[in-house]
Amino acid sequence: MSDERRRYFRIEDQIILSWHSITSEEKKQAIERFVRGEMQYPDLAGMYLGLEADLCDTIQAVTAKDPHIANALELINRKLNLFIKKIPLDQSTQTLLDEIPQWVNISASGLSFETPQSKAQGQDLKLEMVLLPEKVYILCYGTVVDCTAIENSPTYRMNVDFETMRDEDTERLVQHIMRKEVEFLRARRKSRQND
Repeated sequence: MSDERRRYFRIEDQIILSWHSITSEEKKQAIERFVRGEMQYPDLAGMYLGLEADLCDTIQAVTAKDPHIANALELINRKLNLFIKKIPLDQSTQTLLDEIPQWVNISASGLSFETPQSKAQGQDLKLEMVLLPEKVYILCYGTVVDCTAIENSPTYRMNVDFETMRDEDTERLVQHIMRKEVEFLRARRKSRQND
């Protein structure tokens, strides 16, 4: 494990996770789109969550410079969200938000999770994650580090290194992990005080 990987916290967390194998050519094309700043959202729900996170970051940045403009942007965003909640994004197909959250071990450099499917070491993956409860959508690409059968279980433990992720999504993931770590430490401290 490299020093860079060691600097990130790892936590156990429940997230919405969707992934599938991709070819090296598909990965190359996706990375080229990332470099150009293009995002390919899987559905309207993913696009909405991605745009919402970007807008929240922009509002936060504007707040220090001009609180009145930031407040106006926040009010417009809230107003739009009221309408969006009343409009079904796409009832004909299942979206990422319809998936059941699952437990993962996650850091800013990768994640580990149980899956019924085995994949070979080095297999390229497209991963979509929704961090909860904030519903922060992250699209990234990674590679299977290893995938081992879990004893007395029909499932596998897959370990994946993130390879391509937008900088702002990496920052959101780091912030999410830090918040969860702080929550865990507070709960542990409180539990010890009650004992």
